[in-house]
Amino acid sequence: MNDTGESKNSLLRKKMLSPVLAKFLSGEKIDPLRTAYSSAFQKIDIERIKREVIRLFVQSFLLSFSTFCRE
Repeated sequence: MNDTGESKNSLLRKKMLSPVLAKFLSGEKIDPLRTAYSSAFQKIDIERIKREVIRLFVQSFLLSFSTFCRE
């Protein structure tokens, strides 16, 4: 906990959110014509990229492991 009583996880979550997404989640009104789509949903894209990297890592590991077993 810090001086304001917030946990480290809640502070980390606030830092990870894009400013536009943080405004949206706080209930603040956002003009959609002036907001870029990608900036509002930046956290979602990051999660998708992480899953893709993990999937590719697992595939490459399994491929090299199967090649090793054949020899």
